[in-house]
Amino acid sequence: MKISLVSAFSLLIFLFLFNSCSSINEIRIAGTNFTDEISQSQNLVFTFNKDLVNESQLDSWDSTQYVKFEPAVKGKFKWTAPNELVFSPVAGFGSATAYKAKLTDFLLTNTAKEKKYKVTSNPVNFHTPYLNLVETESWWGLSKESGRQEARLKLIFNYPVNARNVAERLKLILTDKPADFKVLPSTDEKSVTLSLTNTGKADNNSVPVSIQISKGLKAQNTTYVTQEIISVSTSLPSPLHLEITDIKTGFENNSAFARVITTQELNPESIGNGFAINPAITFKPEITENGFIIRGDFNETDTYSLLINKSLKGILGPLLEEETSRDLFFGKMPAGISFANKKALYMTSKGSRNMGVQIVNIPKVQVKIAKLYANNILNYVRNNRWDDYTQIGEEWKPSGAYQYSDDVESNFSDIIVDKTVETENLPRNKGISALNIALPDDNQRKGIYLVSVHSKEEAYMSATKLVSISDIGLIVKQGKDEIWIFANSIKTNEPLADLEVTLLSSNNQSVHTLTTDGQGIAHVEKLSERAPGFKIAMITAGSKEDFNYLLLNDTRVETSRFEVEGQRDNVSGFQAFIYGQRDIYRPGETMHFNTVLRMQNWQTAKEIPLKLRLVTPNGREYRTWRKSTNEQGAVETEVVIDAAALTGTYILEVYNANEILLASHPVSVEEFIPDRIKVDLSGAQKEYVSGGTVVLTATATNLFGPPAANRTYEMEFQLKRKGFFATGFPEFTFDIPAETTFEKEGRQGVTNAQGQAIERFPLAPGLKDIGVLEGKIYVTVFDENGRPVNRLQRFDVFTQPVFYGIRLPGSYMGVNAPVPVDIVGVNNKGNLQGGTSAKVEVVRLEYQTVVEKKNEQLRYTSRKNEKVVYSNLLNLPKGQGIFRYVPTVSGEYEIRVRRQGAEHYTVANFYAYGSGYTQYSSFEVSNEGRVLIETDKQIYQPGETAKILFKTPFDGRLLVTIERNNILEQHVLTTEKKLPN
Repeated sequence: MKISLVSAFSLLIFLFLFNSCSSINEIRIAGTNFTDEISQSQNLVFTFNKDLVNESQLDSWDSTQYVKFEPAVKGKFKWTAPNELVFSPVAGFGSATAYKAKLTDFLLTNTAKEKKYKVTSNPVNFHTPYLNLVETESWWGLSKESGRQEARLKLIFNYPVNARNVAERLKLILTDKPADFKVLPSTDEKSVTLSLTNTGKADNNSVPVSIQISKGLKAQNTTYVTQEIISVSTSLPSPLHLEITDIKTGFENNSAFARVITTQELNPESIGNGFAINPAITFKPEITENGFIIRGDFNETDTYSLLINKSLKGILGPLLEEETSRDLFFGKMPAGISFANKKALYMTSKGSRNMGVQIVNIPKVQVKIAKLYANNILNYVRNNRWDDYTQIGEEWKPSGAYQYSDDVESNFSDIIVDKTVETENLPRNKGISALNIALPDDNQRKGIYLVSVHSKEEAYMSATKLVSISDIGLIVKQGKDEIWIFANSIKTNEPLADLEVTLLSSNNQSVHTLTTDGQGIAHVEKLSERAPGFKIAMITAGSKEDFNYLLLNDTRVETSRFEVEGQRDNVSGFQAFIYGQRDIYRPGETMHFNTVLRMQNWQTAKEIPLKLRLVTPNGREYRTWRKSTNEQGAVETEVVIDAAALTGTYILEVYNANEILLASHPVSVEEFIPDRIKVDLSGAQKEYVSGGTVVLTATATNLFGPPAANRTYEMEFQLKRKGFFATGFPEFTFDIPAETTFEKEGRQGVTNAQGQAIERFPLAPGLKDIGVLEGKIYVTVFDENGRPVNRLQRFDVFTQPVFYGIRLPGSYMGVNAPVPVDIVGVNNKGNLQGGTSAKVEVVRLEYQTVVEKKNEQLRYTSRKNEKVVYSNLLNLPKGQGIFRYVPTVSGEYEIRVRRQGAEHYTVANFYAYGSGYTQYSSFEVSNEGRVLIETDKQIYQPGETAKILFKTPFDGRLLVTIERNNILEQHVLTTEKKLPN
């Protein structure tokens, strides 16, 4: 018994010592700079219980995965002390995401083996903030629908949310009673604005509001949904008083602003004199839905005093009861790095090689330039590039730009520049720093460049961009079985000869190589024979000193918006033409058709088997023939129509032997009898003006000459809108969007002894300023058997003496840049009308979709708001004039031109886009120019010469191709004064 006790006691001592040794040798996390919740953009610091690296390994970023995150997070590590490791995420942490961090054995890489260290298996759990309601704002305003006062409540979340998703789960309680609401459009995707419909009788007291959002609310662009009810209490202010609820400062587009929040929407006229700032600065107030914003030349290091006086007036009438003062301090602008132009890809090698970068409050940046080799370009863009998305309306769509990731492992590139830059030493203009891309002499291997700019301390503050530094400009036209490559100097526009051009396939194989000629042109014919089974994906062109590339899918031009219609060739290689003896037959007659067959080169197609098929009006097959073409490549066909055949439109279809449809031809079969009387119309003019009278005489004559007296007749008078065009001003629009309806007017009677029917139709003098009306009078005279004979009289009604035309430089404009608008005034002949004037207006359109909740049901209601942002009277002494307008907010605009005092107007639309200058969504401006093509004739006969005028937006060299299936001709023209010479 004693031996057993001694043995057990010895075993316990051994286990204690073993566990103590294991605990002593275990690498654990002794401390962190974070708790359970972290921000999306921050570094994580891990302090270990033991020293793991020596002093020489400190302060250097490393991609070794010392800590593994689930879900994975791309980033870099840096040792700041022998036992302290910093992790900096490259793109930040995900929204509303739970993470788990586990230590890896890479931590033991630099430790001595005899220490027998082991890494703990205990993970560290943390998460980014979950979706929550972080703030509310309440105020009073006027309903845009009824004009009555209504209470509004804004719910502000920490992530973007869908307004309908919120409305489905939202419950509002005002003083213990449920409140109905409707969702209004919001300028911020993180907020939802509500209009409350039953707030009760107003008094001097605020009303308590309870907000409850049931679980299941989803954060946009994440998989997270709320797991608990969100419950917040707030209050609704009294509409009888105007108060300042808060004054906030912040930054937007790298500019400081101060926002004043009030309990009512403000009277715009009272804002200008309603406040003062000391020290004085240049500022511009902007009204908001519940207050106003002050934008000005604030210095982020200075303190300003804002005094709001009692002249500030609410939209419901009350004035501010007490003056309010507040010290404004902005502090430092939020740090960040971004490239000024996300879409730009090419940079000329003969320029200054400067890239625009926005670097805000980051004193030092790490600039890396890696050379991406030519044979790795396709693989890199497939693995390290993704679409940049932006919100367009209520949907997230690609913006046309791309996001790039670093080639951390150098799988596709080699770093040729790695330097630290003091940002204050970079040239700067309007918040944009000029980063010079200076390249050292490298290994002379062809390629493009990957430029990365990182913060020295926070890796998630970074920007990466693909850049091709070259003077080779490439245009590629790909046909059915051929490719044309045009190479010109980007700087001088001169053609580049003797360039080596390589065609690469989608699986990264070099399938063909050739050189450009003296005109900078390379042409590959019979591509299917030279590269059978391959699809061309990229073109490269280079010399000993230069190199450039072109990805075909990225640079493909969408042609659906251009006039590219016309006859398309089919796979048979034939063209068939069908013509008949006439286009209409009676039942019982014989149809005669002739079909002519030609090759694509217009050669005669002899002895070619064809199938001809006649289809009845109800879609059934009437008859089928199989014939072959004769020596002239033609086939004659006769079809006997039964006397009881179905009337309507028959279709003759021609197929080749492989059942490929070559052509079709319609023909009508109708039962008809010759008219027994003749009806002539006279007396009506071709043109009228408002207030005139149309007098029409219908003269009916019997088949053998005597007047058709006492015959019943009917006349129907109708007007409809008709477009106006001035042939001398084809680029101008004369559209007048007036919504007008015209009642049809009918007359009946019998012809007099001379067989005449005379009717007068007055044109109302109230038809003003609605452009041109097309008038029609349908006349029907019945013969003695009651069979009708119909005639039609047409005429035009001009409702205004001057027609105004508008010409815009394009449909898409940038913000904060003048838009020139040309105006002409012409008469009804399309000639300039001098000595006139026009009222011009610029209107911004806002389309709003409102979600309403009533009786526990949601429904959508759409409406359009119009805001006049410019108005002036423009004199047209010679019938022409111009004015300029600068759009400052993204959106849809209308140019309206009318006679002074007129109700209706000529209109032209354009869209203005600018990142950061929109109330609903942001878009980057399209930099595409437009070439206008004018011909001297609409239709040409074979052998004629066409004269074509090209109008270009700027001077340069113009590539012109004439194509049908492939390029038939190509010309390079030099333009001067925006016209080719």
